[in-house]
Amino acid sequence: MTDPRPDLSTLQAAADAGDARAQYQYALALIGGQAGAPDPEQARHWLEKAADNDYPRALSALGAFNAHGIHVPMDLDKARTLLERALDKGILDAAYHLGELHASHRGERFQPEQARRYLQQAAKDNHPGALCQLAYCLEQGIGGAAFPVKATQCFAAAAAHQSPRALQALAWRYEVGHTLPQDPGKAIALYLKAAGLGFIGAADEAARLSAESDPAVANQARELAGGKLQIDMPSESFDTPLPSVTVEVVSWQPRAFLLRNIVSVDEAGHLMNLAAPNLKPSQVVTPGQGQVKMQIRTSHETRFQPEIRDLVINHIERRLAAHSHHPVENGENLLILRYRPGEEYKPHFDYFDPKVFANSEALSYGGQRVATLLTYLNRVPEGGGTYFPNAGLEVVPEKGAALLFYNVLPDGSVDPMSRHAGQPVIRGEKWAMSRWIRAGDAYGHLNVD
Repeated sequence: MTDPRPDLSTLQAAADAGDARAQYQYALALIGGQAGAPDPEQARHWLEKAADNDYPRALSALGAFNAHGIHVPMDLDKARTLLERALDKGILDAAYHLGELHASHRGERFQPEQARRYLQQAAKDNHPGALCQLAYCLEQGIGGAAFPVKATQCFAAAAAHQSPRALQALAWRYEVGHTLPQDPGKAIALYLKAAGLGFIGAADEAARLSAESDPAVANQARELAGGKLQIDMPSESFDTPLPSVTVEVVSWQPRAFLLRNIVSVDEAGHLMNLAAPNLKPSQVVTPGQGQVKMQIRTSHETRFQPEIRDLVINHIERRLAAHSHHPVENGENLLILRYRPGEEYKPHFDYFDPKVFANSEALSYGGQRVATLLTYLNRVPEGGGTYFPNAGLEVVPEKGAALLFYNVLPDGSVDPMSRHAGQPVIRGEKWAMSRWIRAGDAYGHLNVD
């Protein structure tokens, strides 16, 4: 429940007088720009005042800000303290942030069992984000045993609160018959509901399944999408499993492999929608000049730095590391890329040429980029292939699959056959996720493109 807010002048006067609730509300007004231009610095001042006065919602908000570096420097220890104080005072939203904190960081801070317990607490308050993340834990077996039926129940509870991610997750379950009866009509309707809420990728899934289904089913689904849709009781009897990862050798020169089913429909949708608000024009690292915008690369991108990491990202990183047979610490932070029609990345190398002195800084942390993992997050209607001109090889994007290719030869020397390009998109969009793998530990260092 949100606190009712008086007018700003009254609010500021009460905040100045030491009213903790007013200090919290005034901080929110400053963040939201209700008092003019957003003023994060003043907002932080009043939020800290309210937290010092032990106002529960201020403790939770300031804890979340510290956990993600929003308006304040990232401080995980301070975040945990503030969030635990808020939770002790009954603010279940704090449990959601504590769950993310324990599941989205590496090393000793990665405590999946504790994360799951906190998410279960937050889910009791029907927190849509907590319900979806708890469902993900239950599906993937993070922090305990896997319970796909319970995962579906959590997604259903989140969908009742209009969570687009949950709607898409349920749609996929109806499409394939995973814990829910196979029903393309309900699947299409749920995809359409998610699309109506602006969930990236859902409209494409609805269009694809509609084209694959009987026209009468597709028409009925569009009618269902406009009303309230009853979700069936999930059951283990609908036992279509999650697809397993398979590996196909694409080429030996360069060494390239296609890892199918490396990310699920739920994961792909979550990654695209998490990245979308933070997209910016892609840049290229040029020796001696740093990162610059160049016409050889015309996509948009965002990197999942610690500020926007969550447990899904952390789990995917671990899976990618396991299937690429490289330690998770050797991977640079995941980079999400979006290409629209005409956008491309012209032929280039991902490795840093050790003969170029200006590359010494890039090589000084983590060493050489020995391999690249490029994961395709959507179906590209036309264009957008990954092309290796020196080998005459093109890989067509396949949703959920990752192209793993090596930038160096077995002896560690750079491989000229690894020169590659992101071909121009002709129709639709191309969403991809890139993970560059270093020879050594790259975690915690500034990443470069």
